[in-house]
Amino acid sequence: MEPSIGFDLKLRCVQLLEEGLSVSQVARLLRMSRPTVYKWHGRYRSEGLDGLAELSRRPRASPSRIPALTVEEILRLRRQEGLGPWHIAQRLGLSQSSVYRTLCRHGLQHLRPKQPRVVRRYERAAPGELLHLDIKELTPLRRRTPPEQQFAVLDDYSREVFSRIYPDATTRTATDFLLSAVRYYRYPVQAILTDNALCFTMRRTIYPERTTVFAKTCHELGIRHHLLRPYHPQTNGKVERFFRTVREECYDRIYFRDSQHRASALQEYIHYYNHERPHFSLGGLTPIARRNQFFNL
Repeated sequence: MEPSIGFDLKLRCVQLLEEGLSVSQVARLLRMSRPTVYKWHGRYRSEGLDGLAELSRRPRASPSRIPALTVEEILRLRRQEGLGPWHIAQRLGLSQSSVYRTLCRHGLQHLRPKQPRVVRRYERAAPGELLHLDIKELTPLRRRTPPEQQFAVLDDYSREVFSRIYPDATTRTATDFLLSAVRYYRYPVQAILTDNALCFTMRRTIYPERTTVFAKTCHELGIRHHLLRPYHPQTNGKVERFFRTVREECYDRIYFRDSQHRASALQEYIHYYNHERPHFSLGGLTPIARRNQFFNL
């Protein structure tokens, strides 16, 4: 079974074909199979945008579905007597899992609804004000080989990404990546945000007065080095989301022959991500377009 493809990717596929690209070109660009490209183009031609919607996998009939009167009794026992799924199941002769699913469908799995977590979103006012830097351990491509480390840095304003794969995650490796990133971004970098990993800082160790090569390099370059609060990874959520995106749209779609093949595929995807892939959070702009818009290029 082919992996689920989002509506935006299907629409992009159709747009490229309508613009005159061949099926092979679109398949290579979007990392799809040719039959998949044909399928979505055919559905678009016959059904329009509705043909790109995900088809429901819900069965036409549900012979084991709980009767409506029983559902009402489950909800009554929950609301009026405050019984849990196990006690309701015992009283009505149902399975605990069926009762729990019914409560979930009606939003009653918690007697006291949880308070929604307040997410404070922020965005810097210019490129280079803040870069988010993080590391992701990659799955080894062969047995008995150590995992590789993907470093990625993302500009908070434009979402422009720079990324490389290294064999380890030492402070010298992190410093090499930092220097490469500073050369890549053609505007001054004012601050960088990382977690408290040992390759970045010694602040959370028994030797907090010691300084890593990475931290020293930040100071020499005039870059403020901010650290995440412990147990608050969401603060670096923008680069975390990039790691998830590159996994879904690149790594999960390619069988890699070796590490060099994966590194090459990553760089191709980074170019697509920065130059061609529209971002919802940027109002449909690409990172490069957002950067150029700021600098009036």
